[in-house]
Amino acid sequence: NQLIMNNDILDKLDWEDEDDRYQDNIDDNIENSVIMIKSFNTEQEAQVCAVVLKNEGIEAQVITSSTGGMTPFAYGNIRLFVAASQEEEAHSIIKRLDAEKEVYDNPSVSAQRILGIMIVGLIMIGFIIYLLQKVVYG
Repeated sequence: NQLIMNNDILDKLDWEDEDDRYQDNIDDNIENSVIMIKSFNTEQEAQVCAVVLKNEGIEAQVITSSTGGMTPFAYGNIRLFVAASQEEEAHSIIKRLDAEKEVYDNPSVSAQRILGIMIVGLIMIGFIIYLLQKVVYG
């Protein structure tokens, strides 16, 4: 029984409705159906993550908490929600994205990894040439 989230449900997070029963029903529905998987400092980061999740078959929705103009920035107030039934898979994908982001954010780490792979490759080629020489020339 897979939940397909829609904006109507999640948009109710910022409602100002006087009907407490309706509000409680929405709160229960959100709590039982979707889960906040990660918070972000920028909406761009959150939207990119949501698109990746959607491309992987996971329904995702970005919600920006309103600060009511109290602060000029919404750091940490941008949240990504996924269906509770897809939480594990979403965490796995986000972990992979974070690892990829680490590589792009730290080019020196990437260069060190590439250099390490090249050195190991050269050592292996040297060893194979040595073995071939032993076999051919005895």
